[in-house]
Amino acid sequence: MSLSTVHPLYEAFKLIWDKLDDVFEGQDKIKNEREKYLPPLPSMVLDGMGPNQHGAIKYEQYIYRANFPDDYSEAVRNNHGLLWSKPATIQLPDGMQYLNDKATRDGMNLQSLLGIINEMQLRNGRIGLLLDMDSEASPTNKPFISVYYAKTIRNWDKADHREDGTVALDALNMVVLDESGPVRVPNGFSWKEEQRRRVLMLGPLNVDDAEGEAIYQNGLFVQEDDFDPEALITPVYHGESLKEIPFVAINASDCLINPDSPPLLGLANLVLSMYVSDADYRQHLFLQSQDTLVRVGASGAGGEEGDGKAPVRVGAGAVIDVALGGDAKYVGVESQGLSEERLAIQNDKAEAQLKAGQMVNNTKGSQESGEALRTRIGARTASLVQLAKTGAYGLETILKICARWMGEDPSLVKVEPNLDFSKAQFSGQNLVQTMAARNLGAPVSLETIHEYLADQGLTKLTFEEEMKKIKDEITAYPEILQLNQGKSDQNAVQQGSGNNSGGGLPQQTQS
Repeated sequence: MSLSTVHPLYEAFKLIWDKLDDVFEGQDKIKNEREKYLPPLPSMVLDGMGPNQHGAIKYEQYIYRANFPDDYSEAVRNNHGLLWSKPATIQLPDGMQYLNDKATRDGMNLQSLLGIINEMQLRNGRIGLLLDMDSEASPTNKPFISVYYAKTIRNWDKADHREDGTVALDALNMVVLDESGPVRVPNGFSWKEEQRRRVLMLGPLNVDDAEGEAIYQNGLFVQEDDFDPEALITPVYHGESLKEIPFVAINASDCLINPDSPPLLGLANLVLSMYVSDADYRQHLFLQSQDTLVRVGASGAGGEEGDGKAPVRVGAGAVIDVALGGDAKYVGVESQGLSEERLAIQNDKAEAQLKAGQMVNNTKGSQESGEALRTRIGARTASLVQLAKTGAYGLETILKICARWMGEDPSLVKVEPNLDFSKAQFSGQNLVQTMAARNLGAPVSLETIHEYLADQGLTKLTFEEEMKKIKDEITAYPEILQLNQGKSDQNAVQQGSGNNSGGGLPQQTQS
């Protein structure tokens, strides 16, 4: 059996993932792909695209002048910033607390892992999580999470053909993951590329027993053709094996094993179209500024260097001899289409910003309330809410599998993502109004007001620490209290003056 076989959906989606990865990497990557994203003009093909041919030389200039927009990568970063304007809330049983500090083999904690999940959901709409363990038996050996990007999830099957009830319907029973990469030559400094495939299987512990209990097994195979069911091992933690494949695929809007359309695919296609339009526009500008010299009646004059005739030159200091009765003039490219090309690029840019969500942060006015801002942003970021919930659900699912394997309570596992993508700008006027409402009897405690101020970033102290600092300041600087009291008395006098119809200070009552 060959491990080179991929799922029927894989090849089609791999083309999309390759394109999205290239677009995210930006201009250098796109230009290195050359004709894949920027086809040469017909005239360049006619002039020849071989080495040192005139068409290839003109294509080099054509691709050099073009600019590739970075709207796609900016959209990923901006939306990821919205998702992580506040950290997620993650709760674990006591026996799994170590994952908060080190959830992956390379030391990534759970918050960082969820950040990677959200980023890959935005970039190409897919990521996989595998609950893994080192093969070496050790008392300190505990489960950890391995991350697999979209293109490394090569094959899978969730169909259940057995009717003995040992496997849940639609449960994964096969996954093939790609772990290929460079490995260092033993006892040397050089590296070599090595193909590695990890196989996850759910089946009878004894391969000859088709009716046996379903047990999770896996194995790593270096060659594509060396798969051997007998080489699979059964991961065990404290004597317990798993009855399910501990792998979760996370898409942009669901956690199904089949891939789904990436959320920003339309934006990626648009920026590639803008790249071609920009190349054509700049080519048009270049040609318009480079008029062609036409000499009428100058047949035979001028030539190539080395043929005994002086080559034709233009510019200050150049001399052109024209035969008697001849003429010399410049013929330029018409500029009528430039304005249309520029308008088309501007329209595409506006649409790209709309798709990228960059216009979410543009307020309609300085007086827009925090609630209005949250409502407007909420209407524009509905897909982000779904993405955030899906990413958190996927991480929670793999953590619940870990809890069951370790004998912990899965109900204690909670992953709650940040769903507040807006933060009203801090306003001193809002604080004054809040304090005034409290003084008038509104049921708002000082601790609640402090939580609001902490959320706005005005303080990092707890309520108890803040109150202690206030007491310490009054003790150390009593003049501040006297100054504040004096201002309060002055304000009271001014308010009383405003209520006096005669103007000036209020009259004193004679005793």
